[in-house]
Amino acid sequence: MKIKLLTLIVVSFSIQTSIAQNAIPNSDFETWIPYGQAPTNYEDPQGWTSSNPSVIFITSPIDKTTDKYSGTYAAEIKAVQLFGTMPVSMLCNGTAPIDMQNYAVDYIKGGTPISINPLQVSGYYKYTRDTAFNDSAFALVILKKYNVAMQKIDTIAVGSLVFATAATYTPFTIPINYLLGNQNADSIVVVFCNQARVMKQMQPIGKLIVDKIKLDTVLTDISEIREDFKIGIYPNPSNGEFTIKGTEEGSYSIVNELGQTVQMIVLSNKNNYTCKVEELANGVYFVVGNNRDTFTKEKVVVVK
Repeated sequence: MKIKLLTLIVVSFSIQTSIAQNAIPNSDFETWIPYGQAPTNYEDPQGWTSSNPSVIFITSPIDKTTDKYSGTYAAEIKAVQLFGTMPVSMLCNGTAPIDMQNYAVDYIKGGTPISINPLQVSGYYKYTRDTAFNDSAFALVILKKYNVAMQKIDTIAVGSLVFATAATYTPFTIPINYLLGNQNADSIVVVFCNQARVMKQMQPIGKLIVDKIKLDTVLTDISEIREDFKIGIYPNPSNGEFTIKGTEEGSYSIVNELGQTVQMIVLSNKNNYTCKVEELANGVYFVVGNNRDTFTKEKVVVVK
């Protein structure tokens, strides 16, 4: 699903080196934990919360499958009908409360810590859709930060994706749209959902399979350089203040020679943005552009 960027948002951050907080735990769904006793037993991937506990007396909509992209297992999320309702089958990273009344996961309270601001969440999926029952599969991403002054949790970025039918494993990306400038996320919620729209009594309907989930930054996930995706920078050399002109909408990051992102800019199509990064030391920097699936970069020299 294409998200149109109508505004310019600036997010400044430094990439930290904590490996444990730069990835989603058990993101390849290799480890599963058994719960309960037959006939109402089920398994959840370690480090994830599913809606299984709310519906296990009837079915187990989230399960492990050997139909994987890599490794041994992947996660399967099936749409179901239950007692005349059509609950959303959910799988959320981290520990989240179970909403027993609505047969769902209170995913906004879930998530796991991170120490980076990712530009997208990516992975691989298969989706078999039962068109007779109009099911749909989708994913949501929420970046959160605890607001010490207000003693509450702020949502600083969001992303979403509606999955198209895919008979074989297909790569997906969920672009992240930053809502608040100058904020660093401290946790991320990734939730995969599948829901029927028409009744089908007590039977699984369509199924979504996901595997190998990861957080992407422009520094480590440059998969294709396109010659026609250009960045204009002037003046260059610069004293620390320069204008970026992008030919396409997307995320543009200023990266130093150590590979650290010192500023990230989200531009709408063909907008200009004047950077005033006065704290930049003399040296060579790169402006890296990411328009979801392709990348480009341009060098800028800072001389004061």
